[in-house]
Amino acid sequence: MENKIEKTTAKRGRPTSYDSNYHPEITYKLCSLGLTDADLAFVFDVTEPTVNLWKIKHPKFAENLSRGKILADAKVAHSLFKRATGYQVKESTTIEVGHLDKTIELRPAEVLRHIPADVEAMEIWLRNRTGFFKHRGRNQIGIEAIEEDSMPRHTQLDSNTANVSAEGK
Repeated sequence: MENKIEKTTAKRGRPTSYDSNYHPEITYKLCSLGLTDADLAFVFDVTEPTVNLWKIKHPKFAENLSRGKILADAKVAHSLFKRATGYQVKESTTIEVGHLDKTIELRPAEVLRHIPADVEAMEIWLRNRTGFFKHRGRNQIGIEAIEEDSMPRHTQLDSNTANVSAEGK
């Protein structure tokens, strides 16, 4: 007679706190607000490796996490682009209106205010999108570097008028 020992594969560790009805939906919302994997672990009261395991074991969780992060990144990219290129914003204000009888009346008004482009935002955008500034120090970029790297060889930048003109003209 042979003694056979049966191996049981009992699950080890604490039972999962993952809820397929709750975690995917809330993960999308939290990630769209900019939360990181570490932040999610804190909110769900688990460790970051557990969040990473959930991404592997639960495709809907991973998909919603990714979609939420893409949305957050898109919001930031849009805001950075606006800041880099300048934009206009409506503001409410009060204006003084003078009358012929020399009285002054205050009236509410909406004005369009221009927010100028920000050079630092431009640099961030260009660094991330094109790699132009990747191997250069922040203070090493001059008009000469821009001319050499980004302008076609048959053009030059006229620094007095900031217009591009063909060489020899």
